Amino acid sequence: QDEAALEAGKQSAFRFLAHRPRSEWEIRRNLTGKEYAPAIIEAVIVRLTELKLCDDWDFARYWVRQREQFKPRSPMALSYELRQKGIDGAIIDEVLSELDVEASARNAAEKRIGRWQHLEEEEFRHKMSRYLAGRGFRYSVVRDVVRDLWERIAEEHADSEQDE
Repeated sequence: QDEAALEAGKQSAFRFLAHRPRSEWEIRRNLTGKEYAPAIIEAVIVRLTELKLCDDWDFARYWVRQREQFKPRSPMALSYELRQKGIDGAIIDEVLSELDVEASARNAAEKRIGRWQHLEEEEFRHKMSRYLAGRGFRYSVVRDVVRDLWERIAEEHADSEQDE
């Protein structure tokens, strides 16, 4: 029966991991919710670790890369998300130390600039600043990114008027 329970636990974990990588804490929580015995959960975690399917370092790097590509966030916001996934603070600090905060803010802003580049300067600055602040970026980073973006928009607008 233990072999059958272990196999069922592994299969359940594999299905859970099929959607995206998971932290060890997420896997444990999922298996606990399915009422697997602690010894089974431990054996599953050991096996997943051997297969390199359960590694909080890799998971944290994956999470930050995904966020950078699809939903850029500040280090503070990323740290919060990773803590929610059960990632140890030392891992979070190390992974986030590799992050270029200003580049992340610019990446986030680029995803919105098309919507707001036609606005007047004050409204553009207000909307973009609120957007970036909502993603957890510090005021100094937001200020610099918004200033640079507005200068670029004004320059492009001036260039297009000259072409006419």
